[in-house]
Amino acid sequence: MLLHSLNAMSDTAVVVHRPWLAPSEKQYRTNATLKSRYLIEYKARSDGTVTSILSVGRRFSVGDTLADQKNELLQLSMQRNESLAQELEAERDIAKLDVDNLEALVRSNTVSAQEAKTRRLALRRSQARLDAQHLGVKRMQQSLADLTTVAVRQGTVIERHTNIGEYLETGEPLLTAVDMSAAQYWLTLPLKEAEELAADSFVTAGPGQRPLRVETVIPTGRASVTLVTAEHDASDLNIGHLAVRPVILHFAPQEQVSWLHRDAIANYKGVYRVAVIDADQNVTFRQVEPRAQKGPFTGVTGEFDEGDRVLIRGELSADQDQPIRIAEDLTETLKAQFASLLSEGRKPAGR
Repeated sequence: MLLHSLNAMSDTAVVVHRPWLAPSEKQYRTNATLKSRYLIEYKARSDGTVTSILSVGRRFSVGDTLADQKNELLQLSMQRNESLAQELEAERDIAKLDVDNLEALVRSNTVSAQEAKTRRLALRRSQARLDAQHLGVKRMQQSLADLTTVAVRQGTVIERHTNIGEYLETGEPLLTAVDMSAAQYWLTLPLKEAEELAADSFVTAGPGQRPLRVETVIPTGRASVTLVTAEHDASDLNIGHLAVRPVILHFAPQEQVSWLHRDAIANYKGVYRVAVIDADQNVTFRQVEPRAQKGPFTGVTGEFDEGDRVLIRGELSADQDQPIRIAEDLTETLKAQFASLLSEGRKPAGR
């Protein structure tokens, strides 16, 4: 914080900038809960003993194996059914041989019409038994495949419900995972404040975090509403589902205020003042009232005239008796920085 000297100094080189007008912005600071849209509990799809399972905190991609089970009885049953299918296939082939050239045998009276009909029915029965057995084999193959649980979405394991060596029946839980690439902030807002929400209201959750537009407003009672932001990727924030974070809700622009760099404002026992060099090089100290904050800039109310410049670095006194040398005027540089901050704030995610 800069303290403006009340004594004349021999070094009068100063750094200044001119205040500029821009709308202030009403803000509401609160805590929000970060929730993923995809909290998935993976369950066993087949009976079996767990042989492997991912640990808590492990990240994975779509299609990765999350857990494996084994079922030796199912394996033996599978082998038995495959052997039976081979036997039935052989029976079907024999029945087919009995039907081959059957028409010629009937014409030559070698085989009666009744015998021919019996042979054809035997072939159909053999084929039907083989088809039913093949269907059973396919079902058992699926049951064996279901012993491996794979990810349907990318995510991170947040809870394990079983351990290696435990036997699970179909439908029992294996683990819970969350995909933080599709997260939303949920925050509660008093109903009185909610009346000032606008279509371009948005939420920020810290420096460098992209603004998120308010996507949904949910009535939650007589005195409050719940706001839900647009989806965003929170995978790299190293925080989990249901984490609570401080956020700022930005309402629509409000009153016009003068914007200064925060280094221009000094706090004297709760009274905020700035050192001003007017167009005639006179030095005055003026009281201001902070109204808004945007990065390193503070929006204030107070009296400023055209040509006024505020001190950022250096020391001045009200009875300055030496010429003031302005070493640098940062007005254009700071206004460009301020404009960049406003531009970022007007591009909420999810549009």
